[in-house]
Amino acid sequence: MGETKKIVVVGFPVEKLPEELRVRFDPNAPVKITVEQGSDFEAPASRTMRSFFGSGPGLYESPEEVVAFIRKLRDESDR
Repeated sequence: MGETKKIVVVGFPVEKLPEELRVRFDPNAPVKITVEQGSDFEAPASRTMRSFFGSGPGLYESPEEVVAFIRKLRDESDR
């Protein structure tokens, strides 16, 4: 296990963020930035929402099954 380093900056100006982060925030409001570096954790793997379909017990295998279920609920509530 390596040493974990952490920096927290409160009130950081959005205009000083890299472009890929800056576009996600209100340019007029400051942000709180937390940066951590360590060997005891890894960045989470990137997954699309579609990859979650059917990934757990009782879940739907496709978007079409989800739509069918929602339509069934809607139709039953109209009665």
